[in-house]
Amino acid sequence: SISRLFPSPHDYPVSCAKGNEISAEEDQPFSGKVWRCFNDAFIGQLTFVRIYSGVLKPGMQIYNPTKNQKEKISTILYVDGKKTTEASEAKAGDIVALTKLKHTYLNDSLCAPGSSIEFEPIVFPSPVAAYAVEPKNKADADKIGMALHRATEEDPSTKLDHNTETHELVLWGMGDMHLDVTLEHIKNRSNVEMTHHTPKVAYKETINGSGEGHYKHKKQSGGRGQYGECYIRIRPKAPTEENWFLNKIVGGAIPGGFITACEKGFIEGLEKGPLVGSEVINVQVELYDGSYHDVDSSEVAFKIAGSRALHLAIEQSNPVLLEPIMTVKVIVPDQFMGDISGLLNTKRGRILGMGPEDGLQAITADVPQSETFKLCSELRSITSGQASFEMEFSRYEQVPAHLVSKITEAAKEAKSG
Repeated sequence: SISRLFPSPHDYPVSCAKGNEISAEEDQPFSGKVWRCFNDAFIGQLTFVRIYSGVLKPGMQIYNPTKNQKEKISTILYVDGKKTTEASEAKAGDIVALTKLKHTYLNDSLCAPGSSIEFEPIVFPSPVAAYAVEPKNKADADKIGMALHRATEEDPSTKLDHNTETHELVLWGMGDMHLDVTLEHIKNRSNVEMTHHTPKVAYKETINGSGEGHYKHKKQSGGRGQYGECYIRIRPKAPTEENWFLNKIVGGAIPGGFITACEKGFIEGLEKGPLVGSEVINVQVELYDGSYHDVDSSEVAFKIAGSRALHLAIEQSNPVLLEPIMTVKVIVPDQFMGDISGLLNTKRGRILGMGPEDGLQAITADVPQSETFKLCSELRSITSGQASFEMEFSRYEQVPAHLVSKITEAAKEAKSG
């Protein structure tokens, strides 16, 4: 159906990535582009190819210039819904599915051996909506990863993110309806049921002031004890500064081997801040004094001393909470400009600019990520589905003071619960 309704390369010439026009005649070398990959329960991996020139036949050897690999054609199929029909050949303009290709995936180019025809890859939109997903039944925990990976491979407008900061498995898509359909598809095909909720925000922490920390780790419980002591200073560090750790120890107050242990303790201490337990960034640590014991000191003792001294210093240095800021671009018809601007303002958004784009209006704004999770459904409601938007991460900014207590309380409840 697609090959009948959409123009053939004979009617609408196609150019390769170098800008050269590809002749669609049968006597020309074969060339085509992979635009979809799909795993069929009975046939296996199907690679869908749009043929732009030449003829493709079973048994032919072809070349994948994208991967610099050779492939052999096994079976050529015409696909109509769930029905497949084996073909003896395919020509320019045809859309066919190939089986048993070993090295070829989405957006790869294919051509005849001896030529190297590559096409520009399809640029898919970046996903803008997200669900944090988890298996409904514990028995499905082992299957969920494979099922999600397969779904995102087949649909390049989805993305799977293992968020190491929030410890969540996040599925991204083009909207809540898109994500619901994807999860239903996974349930029907892989028999894996999942629950979903709004993802957590990956907050970070930093300091606005300077401070000092001192900790002596001393423990004696029979036999060899543990001893390590360190004094540190910390201050805010500009993101462009390279050195976050300064060793100012003089006179051998701490031996060199134990200074490395202190540094490991500082790294560990920066992993969890005092506000919500998030990573602490843009802090410079200066180790300037300490003491050790000839017998009882160890790397473990100094690592503990370093970590705890850092925690004490951070608490004295005006710690603040940072939130991710996303740059959002909304495309809407003229009549919705006022409503969308108002919506973005209610989301603590800062309008960066407005202007015409492809006959519509584009509004660009910086919006905190915590305010974007329902943006897709809200835009659909306001504009009756006539709006679209894209967004990308911009930077981290300090959370307004009136929201910090709410976020920290929620973090404490989640930790205790």
